[in-house]
Amino acid sequence: PLPHLAKGSCPLGHHTRVLPTGPSAEMASFIFIADLHLGEGCASSNAGYRLNDTNCYSFQHLNATVQKVNSIIDSSQAFPVRLVLVGGDLTSSAQQAEFVGAKRLLDRLSVPYLTILGNHDIYSCRRRRFEP
Repeated sequence: PLPHLAKGSCPLGHHTRVLPTGPSAEMASFIFIADLHLGEGCASSNAGYRLNDTNCYSFQHLNATVQKVNSIIDSSQAFPVRLVLVGGDLTSSAQQAEFVGAKRLLDRLSVPYLTILGNHDIYSCRRRRFEP
């Protein structure tokens, strides 16, 4: 959490933070990444993504993204990065192992992150294709 921010709450019960204003306000930045689709391009994805399946473009791209984001965070001094926002579609087909794999990689970020679910994270693409 960002300790210098005041806490509040919105009607849905989610926590929200309000940036302070005035001369004591600290400038900070965030990084936004989205559409991770972890599980796509993996040999195991059709049978059910396996956590040890790292020989696929979605895993390799997310791993490289985390490394790049951490290097940006390490070099940002004028406006320090305090948060990474992760837009929807963390997974390819909402399999539990895909979520676990995405979390394992995102946990390597050097600042806190906040995820937002997308359509691929809510339902299985396989079910969508075969069920009316």
